[in-house]
Amino acid sequence: VDFDSFELRLYNAVDSRSAKDVLDAVEIYNSDSRNTTKLLPNYVFHIYETNDPCYNRPAIVKDKEGNPKEIFLQWDMNNTGECNGVVGADLDSEKAWELIPAEHETVVVAVIDTGVDVSHLGLTGRIFMKDGAPFGKDFTDLWGAGDFIDDHGHGSHCAGSIAAAYNDGEGMTGSSGPTDVKIIAVKALSKDGGGDLFSISDAIKWSG
Repeated sequence: VDFDSFELRLYNAVDSRSAKDVLDAVEIYNSDSRNTTKLLPNYVFHIYETNDPCYNRPAIVKDKEGNPKEIFLQWDMNNTGECNGVVGADLDSEKAWELIPAEHETVVVAVIDTGVDVSHLGLTGRIFMKDGAPFGKDFTDLWGAGDFIDDHGHGSHCAGSIAAAYNDGEGMTGSSGPTDVKIIAVKALSKDGGGDLFSISDAIKWSG
């Protein structure tokens, strides 16, 4: 059966043994030398979430107008020992940014996640555009009718960690700093933060 972006095939078991579960059935099928096509279970993955109080701990800073604003501390790029952390155990981002040549090619990054909020102010100028519109693809909708806009939040967070606008006086800074980075939104995880191996692998192949 052909569903445009993917193909579904039904196989009859040649081995007469009864499988105890899906994994056993896959192993029986793959161990048969007569089967030239190998199978893989369609695992379901979920985003890891934590309720640790020092993970993405908020801090109050002042914006350009002097008003207090809550942002998340970015200890990954500048670890000052927050929450009993190790001072200097970070990415040394600022040192890396100094090595970026003034003239460099645009770096395009496909964020395969829950989608991306392409209108987020922190991602201004950081979204890959095609024909005047944000470019991306949704792999959570088998019929291709969905969009790649984030309805969970994790994908936008990751996009920001990579490419949030640098030195704009607002919010956070992406690890890419002053590098010219453009994000392609590739949605492979749904609004509940889960997605199957089929969708994720299809998204990876498309992004490559």
